[in-house]
Amino acid sequence: MGTEEEKPKAATKAPVAPVATVEHWAREKGMLPEFTDGPIDPARLKRAPKSPAPKVHNLKFASFARAKNSLKWDTANWPTMTEAEFDKAIAAAAAHEYH
Repeated sequence: MGTEEEKPKAATKAPVAPVATVEHWAREKGMLPEFTDGPIDPARLKRAPKSPAPKVHNLKFASFARAKNSLKWDTANWPTMTEAEFDKAIAAAAAHEYH
């Protein structure tokens, strides 16, 4: 006659860190896209109201590009890793000194 106390307890598992592509982590952290819409000057809107917004370079993209190039991440087949591994790779690429 089993009671609640006699049943084996389920083993508690450590939380598993999510694994995703480096492109996913870069988008989550605002490193992608490379170019974003910039501010539109009100005077420009008066002259050309249907003109598209100017594109400006995303400043956070540089750190992602540095890691992508130094670690040779293939854009056709992005490697998968946890967020902590991604942050570590970005930091290691930023710490590298070129001579």
